[in-house]
Amino acid sequence: MEIVTHEVRRPRTWFFDPEDSAYVSMDKDGNVFARLNGPNLPDPNLITAELQRQAAISPNPELCRTAADPVTYELWNHWQKKQGGDNGNNN
Repeated sequence: MEIVTHEVRRPRTWFFDPEDSAYVSMDKDGNVFARLNGPNLPDPNLITAELQRQAAISPNPELCRTAADPVTYELWNHWQKKQGGDNGNNN
């Protein structure tokens, strides 16, 4: 497996498993917390657009998240490169 990124808020590392085109989140002891199939990764641009839409109608927009998690961008960018494409998400 190939290391893709480390999370900032949690002590976990994301790996890419080329055998089944999946991303796996593990802690230092090897416990698996999440497994996402590459073709099913959410587009962080769509997430960000929806979060911004929700913040715009919220009575407390300053309390709302307005961007997808950085890990989502990292996984998305990695997957796009694996597919031979680049959609401009270099966050």
